Amino acid sequence: MYVGVLLVTAGWAVGFRSWTLAGYTGALLIAFHLRVLLHEEPWLARTFGAEWATYRARVPRWLL
Repeated sequence: MYVGVLLVTAGWAVGFRSWTLAGYTGALLIAFHLRVLLHEEPWLARTFGAEWATYRARVPRWLL
């Protein structure tokens, strides 16, 4: 979902040739990344323990 929102806002920035939308996309990127790091991953670690550690070792955080 996060990647989809970023792709849509980036597409709008390109389509409308808007630096404001490009900046908004960058701000969203940072906000989403911080949410994942500070909220979602710690919750997953507490909830799933060793299973989460195994999954995290095999799967990249974002696309790469």
